Amino acid sequence: MITRYFAKLNKREKMVLSGTVFFISLAIIDRLVLGPLFAKMELLDDRIQTEAELIRKNSRIVAEKDRVKAISGQLSVYSRRIGTQEEETAYLLGEVEKLARKSSLYIVDMKPLGVQEDSVSRRYSVDLNCEAQMEQLVRFMHEIENASVLFFVETFNISPKSQDSSVAKCNMRISSVILL
Repeated sequence: MITRYFAKLNKREKMVLSGTVFFISLAIIDRLVLGPLFAKMELLDDRIQTEAELIRKNSRIVAEKDRVKAISGQLSVYSRRIGTQEEETAYLLGEVEKLARKSSLYIVDMKPLGVQEDSVSRRYSVDLNCEAQMEQLVRFMHEIENASVLFFVETFNISPKSQDSSVAKCNMRISSVILL
């Protein structure tokens, strides 16, 4: 039936009909085959790009994780198992007293000042009044700063005990930081 109809058409009508069928077939192929195929490819490209960004971000995080582990290994000497606040305060007082004895420092008064805590550390402080020769004071401060525990002298005030004396009075705040 189609061939009989096609045979009756003249040359120009056959060309127009063939062109029309060709373009309609092309449009159908585009809508039914190529359109969904290209849409799927675009969707996959977007997902690949998103995953690639996620991989780059995660690789940076992994690199930072390794760096943090290396640094935490270096700082592990300052981290130790912590007890109650009273135990830690007693430990600080005992260590300061031991270092003072080692440096021949005379302790007049020593008072705990309490605890300051944040998300990564606790800071225990002690107020120390002492008397010693200047050389002994400097040795004591050096011992505090170089202790195996994270001690440091926050503030200090040194004055002569009397006008002609070689003994100095010192008031200092010593703190200990414990990494959690």
